[in-house]
Amino acid sequence: MIGAEGGSSSGVSRRSAAWWVVVVALAWVIFAVEQFFAYRVAGFGLAVLVLLGVGWVTATVVTVSGVVISWRRSRRFPAVTAAALGLLSAGLIGVVDWKGWYARDFYREHRQDFALLVDEVRQGLYYSDAAGGSQLSDELAHLSSNGLVGAVGTPDESVVFLPASAARGDAHRNGAGAVRGCAVGYLNVEVDMPPSVESYEACRGRISLGDGWYWAD
Repeated sequence: MIGAEGGSSSGVSRRSAAWWVVVVALAWVIFAVEQFFAYRVAGFGLAVLVLLGVGWVTATVVTVSGVVISWRRSRRFPAVTAAALGLLSAGLIGVVDWKGWYARDFYREHRQDFALLVDEVRQGLYYSDAAGGSQLSDELAHLSSNGLVGAVGTPDESVVFLPASAARGDAHRNGAGAVRGCAVGYLNVEVDMPPSVESYEACRGRISLGDGWYWAD
């Protein structure tokens, strides 16, 4: 009886340790999915930082719990497997450019609207000295986090910025009429100069999206 009980206990312990490996894997898969949708759902303000922070902490706590519990039950292989899985998952999630992934996906989804905006800028629309830029039409307001667009230059040689973060980096004009202070958003350059231009002091066109559009952050 004692041997049978010991064998049963050992079997339960093995199954429990194996399940912890599955739970760890599931935690990191859920976090990867969260990363994919985070910027689309929460934007680029404080909310997305909180969302991603909670995800990192949760996945880490689950991993550490799985490793510690499996190790204490003398199940070395599941413990090492869970630890390796957690480290590998964290590394892979950390190196993926989730922000850039979102930028490309959003641009592909609304490419016609981005092209329409450029056409309207070439027609002389959206040039304004108002703080924050000009109000976009209802048809194009979804391209900007705050419904505004900054445009400088001339219809033939323009630089256009669409802020993606209402919390920071919104385009605003200084006394000389230059749009400055942007940090995150879409930048269109229709002039013969690199995507990092003086009119947008903090902007860097990090990802080329085509048709003169760049993702700047």
